[in-house]
Amino acid sequence: MTSNLHYYARRVVQEQAAARTAVTPAGRERRLALAEQFRAKLLALNG
Repeated sequence: MTSNLHYYARRVVQEQAAARTAVTPAGRERRLALAEQFRAKLLALNG
């Protein structure tokens, strides 16, 4: 369970960083959407 929490937290940060350096607006939006999905999974596991 802890490893899942670490994984999702790391992925949120990675996707947010990728969004900041995205070349296109569509790429940025896609990365932000992924970050939000990982954030939702993290919150669901964290209670």
